[in-house]
Amino acid sequence: VGSILAVVKAISAAPVTYSIVPGFASGPTEPALFSVDEAGQLRLLRRLDRETASSHTLFIRAETDTTPPLVDYMEINIQVRDVNDNMPLFTCSPYIVTIPEDAEPQHSIIQLQASDRDHEAQPLSFSFSQGMSDMASIFSINPVTGWIVLLTQLDREKQDFYNLT
Repeated sequence: VGSILAVVKAISAAPVTYSIVPGFASGPTEPALFSVDEAGQLRLLRRLDRETASSHTLFIRAETDTTPPLVDYMEINIQVRDVNDNMPLFTCSPYIVTIPEDAEPQHSIIQLQASDRDHEAQPLSFSFSQGMSDMASIFSINPVTGWIVLLTQLDREKQDFYNLT
């Protein structure tokens, strides 16, 4: 925010005034995202979000301080690079599963699914949270596919509920 994105320059013997032509911009325009000053410096006024708009097109007007004024226009295309600013979201929360007590080891229980709004996000990796090491002998999770698999026979009389995070 506040950084100079580009500098436009119209060649004229007379002073030139620059402005962004309202109504001819693509992408969100309210409130204003860009400004241009008397030196032709195009500045960023607010943080851009690639998930809202991946590009912006502006038309800059250059007008001489003469009578009659001489006018020219320049089109500027701005491509927004993505940053990892969105956390992954599970498609369901919480996941609730019932497993039969006689389920065999290697039984696939459920496949977790999540998405990330970031355009250039790395592939998601699934894992159990810290503090779940005691469950590592009972359940496993495939870090790529998100499948949770039973590793051992369950005994409902010993434990009838498991909370995995």
